[in-house]
Amino acid sequence: MRTRTVIFSLAVLIAMSTGCASMQQEPPTVDVTGVWRGTFSAAATWSVMATLKQTGAKLEGDYTIFGYAAGTGPITGSVSGDYVSFATAAGYGGNFTARGDEMVGKNQFGAALRLYRQP
Repeated sequence: MRTRTVIFSLAVLIAMSTGCASMQQEPPTVDVTGVWRGTFSAAATWSVMATLKQTGAKLEGDYTIFGYAAGTGPITGSVSGDYVSFATAAGYGGNFTARGDEMVGKNQFGAALRLYRQP
């Protein structure tokens, strides 16, 4: 009986902490709407482009990894404060900090990714 109580208590604690974490999302402090280009380096250097449309905290658009069709496609994501996160349905994308016309972060493989807003 004690084991069940402990397991139930842990399940409730995890559920509560997960709910609280999602409620702490900040309103966006940046607008990343536009065309962004950059590169990331893993075993090779890849050029990327993201065309983003931000509506409040919601982000959508298209992502292209030039020379790698599997990494190309529509994206969805979100913006919280200056933190930007997006991915294709296949998981290609990244997590960034946006500052003006530059976004710096890591892609899904942990490789450094830097994007610049295009005029």
